[in-house]
Amino acid sequence: LVGQEAENCDYKEQPDDSREVEQIIKSDIDQIPEGDEIVEALDIYETDSALIEEYYESKKANPNIPPPSRNPFVAALGDPLIAPESYVLSRLEKIRPSTLENALIVLPYVKILNLLNCIDVWSKGQRSIVLVARTLSFLLRLNHFQISTSPTLLPLITSIRKNLAEKLILQRDLIGSNISTLSFLMESIK
Repeated sequence: LVGQEAENCDYKEQPDDSREVEQIIKSDIDQIPEGDEIVEALDIYETDSALIEEYYESKKANPNIPPPSRNPFVAALGDPLIAPESYVLSRLEKIRPSTLENALIVLPYVKILNLLNCIDVWSKGQRSIVLVARTLSFLLRLNHFQISTSPTLLPLITSIRKNLAEKLILQRDLIGSNISTLSFLMESIK
Protein backbone atom coordinates (compact mmCIF):
# COMPACT_ATOMS: atom_id res chain seq x y z
CA LEU A 1 0.00 0.00 0.00
CA VAL A 2 2.80 2.43 0.80
CA GLY A 3 4.44 1.73 -2.54
CA GLN A 4 1.17 2.39 -4.42
CA GLU A 5 0.61 5.67 -2.56
CA ALA A 6 4.11 6.79 -3.47
CA GLU A 7 3.48 6.02 -7.15
CA ASN A 8 0.13 7.85 -7.18
CA CYS A 9 1.46 10.89 -5.32
CA ASP A 10 1.73 14.14 -7.25
CA TYR A 11 5.13 14.76 -5.73
CA LYS A 12 7.46 16.13 -8.32
CA GLU A 13 11.13 15.95 -7.73
CA GLN A 14 12.64 19.34 -6.87
CA PRO A 15 15.05 20.64 -9.49
CA ASP A 16 18.67 20.30 -8.57
CA ASP A 17 19.66 23.52 -6.82
CA SER A 18 23.36 22.68 -6.91
CA ARG A 19 23.95 24.96 -9.92
CA GLU A 20 22.31 27.86 -8.13
CA VAL A 21 24.39 27.23 -5.02
CA GLU A 22 27.56 27.00 -7.11
CA GLN A 23 26.77 30.35 -8.76
CA ILE A 24 26.20 32.03 -5.40
CA ILE A 25 29.41 30.61 -3.94
CA LYS A 26 31.34 31.51 -7.09
CA SER A 27 30.03 35.10 -7.05
CA ASP A 28 30.99 35.48 -3.38
CA ILE A 29 34.45 34.07 -4.06
CA ASP A 30 34.82 36.42 -7.04
CA GLN A 31 34.13 39.40 -4.78
CA ILE A 32 36.85 38.55 -2.26
CA PRO A 33 39.64 39.73 -4.60
CA GLU A 34 37.84 43.05 -5.03
CA GLY A 35 37.78 43.48 -1.26
CA ASP A 36 41.45 42.54 -1.18
CA GLU A 37 42.14 45.21 -3.82
CA ILE A 38 40.54 47.81 -1.56
CA VAL A 39 42.64 46.57 1.37
CA GLU A 40 45.81 46.75 -0.76
CA ALA A 41 44.90 50.25 -1.93
CA LEU A 42 44.36 51.32 1.68
CA ASP A 43 47.73 49.81 2.66
CA ILE A 44 49.38 51.82 -0.11
CA TYR A 45 47.43 54.86 1.10
CA GLU A 46 48.86 54.44 4.61
CA THR A 47 52.48 54.11 3.50
CA ASP A 48 52.24 56.83 0.85
CA SER A 49 50.51 59.24 3.23
CA ALA A 50 53.35 58.83 5.71
CA LEU A 51 55.88 59.26 2.89
CA ILE A 52 54.24 62.45 1.57
CA GLU A 53 53.86 63.88 5.07
CA GLU A 54 57.54 63.21 5.74
CA TYR A 55 58.45 64.82 2.41
CA TYR A 56 56.58 68.03 3.19
CA GLU A 57 58.13 68.18 6.66
CA SER A 58 61.60 67.75 5.12
CA LYS A 59 60.80 70.32 2.45
CA LYS A 60 60.30 72.98 5.14
CA ALA A 61 63.92 72.51 6.20
CA ASN A 62 65.30 71.96 2.68
CA PRO A 63 63.17 73.43 -0.15
CA ASN A 64 65.31 71.78 -2.85
CA ILE A 65 64.63 68.21 -1.74
CA PRO A 66 63.41 66.01 -4.63
CA PRO A 67 60.02 64.31 -4.41
CA PRO A 68 60.13 60.86 -2.79
CA SER A 69 59.99 57.68 -4.82
CA ARG A 70 56.39 56.55 -4.70
CA ASN A 71 54.72 53.20 -4.85
CA PRO A 72 54.74 52.04 -8.51
CA PHE A 73 50.92 51.81 -8.56
CA VAL A 74 50.56 55.40 -7.40
CA ALA A 75 53.34 56.58 -9.70
CA ALA A 76 51.50 54.99 -12.62
CA LEU A 77 48.77 57.62 -12.19
CA GLY A 78 51.25 60.18 -13.55
CA ASP A 79 51.64 62.99 -11.05
CA PRO A 80 54.66 62.52 -8.72
CA LEU A 81 52.86 64.36 -5.90
CA ILE A 82 49.39 62.90 -6.43
CA ALA A 83 47.44 62.39 -3.24
CA PRO A 84 47.32 58.78 -2.05
CA GLU A 85 43.54 59.17 -1.67
CA SER A 86 43.30 59.49 -5.45
CA TYR A 87 44.82 56.06 -5.86
CA VAL A 88 42.28 54.54 -3.47
CA LEU A 89 39.44 56.25 -5.36
CA SER A 90 40.76 55.00 -8.70
CA ARG A 91 40.76 51.44 -7.32
CA LEU A 92 37.26 51.89 -5.89
CA GLU A 93 35.99 53.18 -9.26
CA LYS A 94 37.17 49.98 -10.96
CA ILE A 95 34.93 47.80 -8.81
CA ARG A 96 31.60 46.96 -10.40
CA PRO A 97 28.74 48.78 -8.65
CA SER A 98 26.86 45.50 -8.21
CA THR A 99 29.69 44.03 -6.13
CA LEU A 100 30.84 47.12 -4.25
CA GLU A 101 28.93 46.33 -1.06
CA ASN A 102 30.20 42.76 -0.92
CA ALA A 103 33.75 44.01 -1.45
CA LEU A 104 33.34 46.50 1.42
CA ILE A 105 32.06 43.82 3.79
CA VAL A 106 35.46 42.12 3.99
CA LEU A 107 37.24 45.28 5.17
CA PRO A 108 38.57 45.17 8.72
CA TYR A 109 37.53 48.05 10.96
CA VAL A 110 41.01 49.63 10.91
CA LYS A 111 40.83 49.87 7.11
CA ILE A 112 37.34 51.37 7.36
CA LEU A 113 38.80 54.19 9.44
CA ASN A 114 41.36 54.84 6.69
CA LEU A 115 38.62 54.70 4.09
CA LEU A 116 36.61 57.26 6.08
CA ASN A 117 39.63 59.58 6.00
CA CYS A 118 39.78 59.14 2.23
CA ILE A 119 36.03 59.78 1.95
CA ASP A 120 36.52 63.05 3.85
CA VAL A 121 39.05 64.19 1.24
CA TRP A 122 36.89 62.97 -1.64
CA SER A 123 33.80 64.73 -0.29
CA LYS A 124 35.64 68.04 -0.66
CA GLY A 125 36.22 67.42 -4.38
CA GLN A 126 33.93 66.90 -7.35
CA ARG A 127 35.06 63.46 -8.49
CA SER A 128 32.72 60.45 -8.20
CA ILE A 129 30.40 62.01 -5.63
CA VAL A 130 27.71 59.38 -6.16
CA LEU A 131 30.20 56.55 -5.61
CA VAL A 132 31.55 58.29 -2.51
CA ALA A 133 28.04 58.77 -1.11
CA ARG A 134 27.12 55.16 -1.83
CA THR A 135 30.31 53.87 -0.19
CA LEU A 136 29.80 56.06 2.87
CA SER A 137 26.17 55.05 3.19
CA PHE A 138 27.03 51.36 3.16
CA LEU A 139 29.93 51.76 5.61
CA LEU A 140 27.69 53.66 8.02
CA ARG A 141 24.98 51.03 7.80
CA LEU A 142 27.50 48.22 8.27
CA ASN A 143 29.45 49.77 11.16
CA HIS A 144 26.93 52.15 12.66
CA PHE A 145 27.51 51.21 16.28
CA GLN A 146 31.32 51.39 16.17
CA ILE A 147 31.34 54.67 14.23
CA SER A 148 28.59 56.39 16.21
CA THR A 149 30.13 55.56 19.59
CA SER A 150 33.61 56.74 18.68
CA PRO A 151 34.13 60.33 19.87
CA THR A 152 37.25 60.68 17.72
CA LEU A 153 35.25 60.03 14.56
CA LEU A 154 32.58 62.63 15.29
CA PRO A 155 34.47 65.59 13.73
CA LEU A 156 35.36 63.47 10.70
CA ILE A 157 31.77 62.31 10.16
CA THR A 158 30.49 65.87 10.65
CA SER A 159 32.94 67.16 8.04
CA ILE A 160 31.99 64.42 5.59
CA ARG A 161 28.28 65.06 6.13
CA LYS A 162 28.64 68.81 5.54
CA ASN A 163 30.82 68.49 2.44
CA LEU A 164 28.90 65.63 0.92
CA ALA A 165 25.55 67.34 1.47
CA GLU A 166 26.79 70.40 -0.42
CA LYS A 167 28.08 68.30 -3.32
CA LEU A 168 24.92 66.21 -3.52
CA ILE A 169 22.77 69.36 -3.60
CA LEU A 170 24.89 70.58 -6.52
CA GLN A 171 24.41 67.22 -8.25
CA ARG A 172 20.65 67.38 -7.65
CA ASP A 173 20.46 70.91 -9.05
CA LEU A 174 22.50 69.91 -12.08
CA ILE A 175 20.27 66.94 -12.79
CA GLY A 176 17.16 69.08 -12.27
CA SER A 177 18.38 71.73 -14.69
CA ASN A 178 19.29 69.05 -17.23
CA ILE A 179 15.80 67.57 -16.98
CA SER A 180 14.26 71.03 -17.36
CA THR A 181 16.39 71.71 -20.42
CA LEU A 182 15.44 68.38 -21.97
CA SER A 183 11.74 69.06 -21.28
CA PHE A 184 12.03 72.49 -22.91
CA LEU A 185 13.78 71.01 -25.94
CA MET A 186 11.12 68.31 -26.26
CA GLU A 187 8.38 70.97 -26.13
CA SER A 188 10.14 73.12 -28.75
CA ILE A 189 10.56 70.12 -31.06
CA LYS A 190 6.85 69.35 -30.90
